[in-house]
Amino acid sequence: MSIVSLGIEQLDAEHREILDLNVLLFNAINNRGPTVDTLDVTSRLYRLATNHFKNEEEAFEGWEGGPNHVLLHNHVVRKLNTIFAKFDSQSPGYTAEKHREHLAELSELVGVWLNDHIALEDTKYIPYVLEKQRASNV
Repeated sequence: MSIVSLGIEQLDAEHREILDLNVLLFNAINNRGPTVDTLDVTSRLYRLATNHFKNEEEAFEGWEGGPNHVLLHNHVVRKLNTIFAKFDSQSPGYTAEKHREHLAELSELVGVWLNDHIALEDTKYIPYVLEKQRASNV
C-alpha cells in the first residue's frame, strides 16, 4: 500500500510511520514476518495517530475547513478508543482468537483511514498550509 504524499515532510513522515506500524500489525495477524510485540505496536500506533492529529490541526490552524476536519479526527479517535477498550486479556473468555480479531479490526480501521482520509480529506487543507508556510518565509 502506498499513501498520498501531501508535500509537508513532517506529516508525510508520520503517515509513513503509521503505515509501517500497520504493516507490522497486519503481518503479525497473518503470521508473516518476524514476531512482534502487538501490545507495543498497538500502543505506538495509538500514540502516533493521536499526536499526528494534533500536528495536523496545528498546521491547518485558521483554515476554514479546520473545525470539520477536527470532527473527523475526533471520530477516528473514538473508533480507536472503542477498539482499544476491547483489549482486555484479564476479562473472562478473552482468547487469543479474540485478540487477533481486535488486532484485525484495528488494522482495518488504520488502513482505511490511511487510504481514504489522507487522499480525500487531508489534501483539502494542503493549499492553505503551503500558502501559510510561504507567507511565513517572506
